[in-house]
Amino acid sequence: MNIDRVAIITGAGQGIGQATAIALAKAGYSLALLGRNPIDLAQSVDRCKSHGTDVRAYSIELSKLDRIEPLVQQIRKELGAIDVLINNAGIFVEKPFAESRREETIDSFTVNYFAITELIRSSLPFLQESSQSDRNPAIINIGSSASRQGYRNGSLYAPTKAALKSLTESLRIEFQSNGIGVTLIEPGVVNTKMHQGTTKYDPSQMIQPDEVAQVVLFALQFEGSTLPTQIALEPKRDPRIRPNTV
Repeated sequence: MNIDRVAIITGAGQGIGQATAIALAKAGYSLALLGRNPIDLAQSVDRCKSHGTDVRAYSIELSKLDRIEPLVQQIRKELGAIDVLINNAGIFVEKPFAESRREETIDSFTVNYFAITELIRSSLPFLQESSQSDRNPAIINIGSSASRQGYRNGSLYAPTKAALKSLTESLRIEFQSNGIGVTLIEPGVVNTKMHQGTTKYDPSQMIQPDEVAQVVLFALQFEGSTLPTQIALEPKRDPRIRPNTV
């Protein structure tokens, strides 16, 4: 079988994940799309297949950590390679710390951090194969501007992104020896379902998912001996909606 570059994308049923899947499909990548909602995933698959690439959907709840390694093995078997891992899936809980529960902290770290470590650990042997075959392997972690500065009601979400930032920086150094690029993309507030229903932001002024997707593609297609390691994205205009004042 003639194999193109193969990318795994988590959280691919909507938002940044779906936009990234479409961008990579246009660029000729074969795709393994992971997500919780089979209906959303099917829509992403349909939109990607219109570009003539091989696209497979895999429904998984990433909080079930023991299911990750077998799924990665299955993807490698079915698609023939794993060259790119894009860790985009995450959960967003925003509330005062005094109102939070222990289970919410555990759930946030399980999906936003521990699932990512399991995905990387399970994919690493295949990314090393990719490096040996000069297929330019890469890991792209979608972080958040919240990793750089805490904010009100962000005590459940921001620490998970700070941990992801530290992990990405450490792995970038460690994986230099085997040619696996590791990049962190940190967008500010993005117009996704994560913020749906909020009255805090103007959707037209927020970062759009397809804009993040284009930055992912830029990082993957960057040629030469230089690696984009951290890319921060912020809205051009302040998206916050302020109440009218007299």
